[in-house]
Amino acid sequence: MVIIKGQNMSTKVKQIIGYKIQEGREHDFSSIKAQMISESYSLSGLHSSVTSKSLDEDNVYIDTMIWESKEIALSSFEHFVKLPTASTFLELMTGSPLFQYMMEYVEDNIQE
Repeated sequence: MVIIKGQNMSTKVKQIIGYKIQEGREHDFSSIKAQMISESYSLSGLHSSVTSKSLDEDNVYIDTMIWESKEIALSSFEHFVKLPTASTFLELMTGSPLFQYMMEYVEDNIQE
């Protein structure tokens, strides 16, 4: 990472969460996912959220979210569980997330 003197560094973080949906429940998950993402944008400090499905393992997904700060990301779960579709989503998971990481946020610089 290059730091230029005098520039403010962003405090944004990228949160990556991997989880598995129960066998035979992917259709149920697909039917609520768009609504859940829409509801999630009401969470304070959330800039973006993207869900990706594994091409290597059935029923495995990764959510990548950009948050205003690590502190906001870490405290977001208590607000997430109050969203209308959250309980249904959590019931569709096989258990706790497979993994969860807080990563440095680096803005995408891919050129087309």
